[in-house]
Amino acid sequence: MLAAAATLGLLLAGCGGSSSGSSGQDVSKVLSATFGGKKQISSGQLNMSLTANLQGVAQLQGPVSVKINGPFESRGARQVPKLDLNLTAGSGSQSFTAGVVSTGDKGFVTFQGTNYALPARIFQQFKRELKNAKQTQTDVPSLSALGVNPRNWLKNPTDKGSATVNGVETIHIGAGVDVAKMLDDINGLLKRTGQLGLSRAQQAQLPKSIPDSVKKQIQDAVKEANLDVFTGKDDKLLRRLDVKLKFDVPQSLRSQVNGLRSGNLDFSLDVADLNKPQAIKEPGQARPLSELQRLLGAGTTGTLGGTSSGSGSSSGGSSGGGSTAKQRRYLNCLQSATTANQIRSCSNLLK
Repeated sequence: MLAAAATLGLLLAGCGGSSSGSSGQDVSKVLSATFGGKKQISSGQLNMSLTANLQGVAQLQGPVSVKINGPFESRGARQVPKLDLNLTAGSGSQSFTAGVVSTGDKGFVTFQGTNYALPARIFQQFKRELKNAKQTQTDVPSLSALGVNPRNWLKNPTDKGSATVNGVETIHIGAGVDVAKMLDDINGLLKRTGQLGLSRAQQAQLPKSIPDSVKKQIQDAVKEANLDVFTGKDDKLLRRLDVKLKFDVPQSLRSQVNGLRSGNLDFSLDVADLNKPQAIKEPGQARPLSELQRLLGAGTTGTLGGTSSGSGSSSGGSSGGGSTAKQRRYLNCLQSATTANQIRSCSNLLK
């Protein structure tokens, strides 16, 4: 988990007010400067969220949401960054919290409010892997280095004027989304999972690519797609990115997706205090990682040691070693699940 979060902190290539008027700048040049891949991003406060409101899936009692937030600070090329990222995910009344902290010299994971220290040998292993990793063209790896180019997703970009995002004056550009190109980038990213710092177990749970037939079905299902970019007026650094998708699943395909009829997906990413020093401290009262491994029933560790993603908990929030037998069974179920259906079936253990 720490490996993936550390990479996320490095990958960032970058709440807003209302837009007004016209910025008066060339939209194409603004977008090229924003997504050019040569921006120096050293630190900031990340706030990222994904919400899916899905209709027709009986197992879901409400919208599915994932939120990641916290500070990050680069320590230079191929060095473990400092970061303190928190993850909250859930659906309906069920949720769990997890987190990752790196001081650059030590690593910690947080699960349901309890901190666990990574053994020094595991953290040093990750530092060696990162140091020996192939260096990219820039000191801070960019999304473009992984083949993800949001610039290419935009259809008919329009100057929406100026807006203030986290106290910074920005240019607001609105556009439609070329779903085919977005899926091409996602497909390419799936083929590059080895560059994301994921453990082998995590990589094994990800699809290697999106089949052409599935890609076509996704394209046909999307009825509306909009993307909003907010980039610094002076420095052309990405400050906020919003994506909204609306889709309808054809009747003939609903049986293949557990009855899913339609839905909305909302994704938002913004970075505050860009390139400003961040206060990231070692958490207090950290427990040995072995306690978390016993709690989750994990016998081995992946890259940076931890569980496959630190996932799983019922709502209500018992934490650390106070988990009930029912919660432990639920956690163990999540650890062994490899498909969406299996993951959803784990919730039956909480009833």
